[in-house]
Parts: sequence; structure tokens; C-alpha cells
Amino acid sequence: MRFALVNNERTEAQSGLNGVCPGCSQPVIAKCGHQRIHHWAHVSKKICDSWWENETEWHRSWKNHFPLEWQEIFLPDEQAGEKHIADVRTSHCLIIEFQHSHIKPEERASREAFYKNMVWVVDGTRLKRDYPRFCKGKEYFRPIGEHGFFSVDYPEECFHTAWLDSSVPVIFDFHDNTSADSQKEPLWCLLPGRAGHYAVIMALSYEAFI
Repeated sequence: MRFALVNNERTEAQSGLNGVCPGCSQPVIAKCGHQRIHHWAHVSKKICDSWWENETEWHRSWKNHFPLEWQEIFLPDEQAGEKHIADVRTSHCLIIEFQHSHIKPEERASREAFYKNMVWVVDGTRLKRDYPRFCKGKEYFRPIGEHGFFSVDYPEECFHTAWLDSSVPVIFDFHDNTSADSQKEPLWCLLPGRAGHYAVIMALSYEAFI
């Protein structure tokens, strides 16, 4: 977690601090080493959100594009009897989830069903073959109009299959500081559903999305 309650104030992890988890009210301690991004951890090793996962620099960098008061919003899940931490919830109640690690299809579908009004932002450089696969598949994109929309017959040749059946927009970030080519890429949004048997994809700039 990025934030804990210290004297009832949302506070980022700092060496020597102790706090309380905003979701479950259990004690947490600041972890401020050199191997992982600074964060708060539950003293009891309990994870109060079953969807929680370690945060990366990529993850934190994306969240920093948005106001702090929009980040790490706890939302109650009455059916599961727990709270889930939305990475970002905007002032219009749009949920933005940033996903770097592998996610099981069942969990992806559960998050989409719970948040409903949401989009994914996926790290398109997690696996070495992801960006080369996209570049090869992009050759078959066909423009639709003049507003950055494209259709493609076989989206599985462009994107990881884990995201092809998503019920919400999935935005792929192919920016990689180690690759000059990927830095030229816009964000690519795979829209849910199909137009006939075609997938519809939209190119958008980082600035436009943020």
C-alpha cells in the first residue's frame, strides 16, 4: 500500500513510521528498503484485499499522473465481505486499474464485474515477446475513419490472449525506457466486444488519456 493512516492522516511510507490500514484498521509498518518501492505492510502479514499485489515503479509512475486523493480508494465488497483497493478512482467514479503482473481470467472478470465503470492499463512490455508481437500484428490494422480507430481480424496476434475477452476497455502501454522504438508508440486501447468478427482498436496519446 502507498498510504496508511498516521494520526488519522493519509500518509506515505517513511522509515520508522507505524500506521493503520485504511481498509481493515489493522496495524501496518513502513517498508523503506532499497530493493522494492517504499510501501506499507500489515504487521500480521494479513492481506485485507484478496486482489492485492506488489507494486512496481511502472505502477507507481502511472498513479502519479493523477491526484493523490484519487489513489488507493477502498471500496466495500459486501458479497465477499472485504474491501478492494482501486488504484485510481476519478471524480467521475471511473476506476483505473494498472496491471503489470499476470492475472488469472477469473480474477480479471471478477474485478470488471465489481468495478463495472473501469478501464485497464496494462504493461505491454512485461514479457520480452509482447512488443515484437504487437509490432508484427499492427501491420494488419485497417483504419476506420480519421480519428485513430482501427479494425483487425486477429487481435490475438497483437495482444496477450488474457485480455481478449475483457468486458471493459484495455489500454496497452508499450513504452519501454530500454527501447527507442517503443517510446514512439502511443497507447493502444482494445475496445470490448467485436464489430462483426473484427476487433476495434484505438490509438491515443498519453496526454489525451491522462
